[in-house]
Amino acid sequence: MVHESTSLSEFLKKRGLDLSTPKTPIVDNTEKLEQAAEAWSTHESGIRAVIEERINEVRTELLLDAMPEEVIVLRQSLVELAKVLDQFIICTAEVERRKKAAEEDADVEIQEADTEVELADDGEKSSL
Repeated sequence: MVHESTSLSEFLKKRGLDLSTPKTPIVDNTEKLEQAAEAWSTHESGIRAVIEERINEVRTELLLDAMPEEVIVLRQSLVELAKVLDQFIICTAEVERRKKAAEEDADVEIQEADTEVELADDGEKSSL
């Protein structure tokens, strides 16, 4: 692989990643959170395959080509790649948790509305 002489910022910008502005955490952005969860739910095997391929490339470099001073960085790269998988799982679990909470809230509202109707009906019957 030929590496261009660019800064990290330029390298990332060419790939659609901008470090110049802080981003909102994905759990605070419902739309992005749901997109990540849907991608994982729909394409988990493909996402795993891409990340595992990169892990294998880094592992090979670590074991066969790395200079001693590169070992720590490459090991950290492996950890970070694994954390990407973890983040997909966290996003999916958070979406499921929010859906369940919303369903429970809706059930409570329905029960409260039913109780109000029953109380109103009881009040009408007692006034007759």
